[in-house]
Amino acid sequence: MNTATLRAMERTEKPKKLRKTEFVPGVLNGPNAVSVPVKFQIAALNKIITKHGINAKVWVEYGDEKKFGLMKEVQKHPVSGQIIHAAIQLIPTDQEIKMQVPIQFHGNEALEKKMMQLLILKSEVEVTGEAAKIPGVLVVDASEMITGDNVTAAHFDLPATIKILDAEDEIYAMIKDVKETVIDIEEEPKEEAETKAAVEEE
Repeated sequence: MNTATLRAMERTEKPKKLRKTEFVPGVLNGPNAVSVPVKFQIAALNKIITKHGINAKVWVEYGDEKKFGLMKEVQKHPVSGQIIHAAIQLIPTDQEIKMQVPIQFHGNEALEKKMMQLLILKSEVEVTGEAAKIPGVLVVDASEMITGDNVTAAHFDLPATIKILDAEDEIYAMIKDVKETVIDIEEEPKEEAETKAAVEEE
């Protein structure tokens, strides 16, 4: 299971005061609309979001318990971009959920060497299935593809129990030729030619 672990601690401080420390205020949303105010270490939270995205699946350690959850809301400061609040939804690992899974496309450098390029049309896949079995990211290696090939659902390595909700013929990326721009080096640039002519007239 592609998940990270995040420690949550009891929060008694006011959010404004807490944000001046190494912590950020947050909340754990449990079943039956029960919410618990907590705080997360900023560095740990940033590391998880950077690696797994703002919809990351996490194991939350709180007190003596360890529960599974989904990052549901991450608020950032409009100017600094720093995280100012985070909410995690605690759910059973076998709960059926819908989720947008990001796609990582690899192999573009190999394609460029062959004068081809990867044109990304859609960078996420909508799926449904048990929360714990949904991968955090889907990786597609396009290095061996050729012009005219398309990246479709057939390229995703998903457990059989996970169902893709996008259209069956959805195209997520395509391989195209790189168009070269040919420059006639014998032809003088217009500005340079005009300057040269003006000098000769003098």
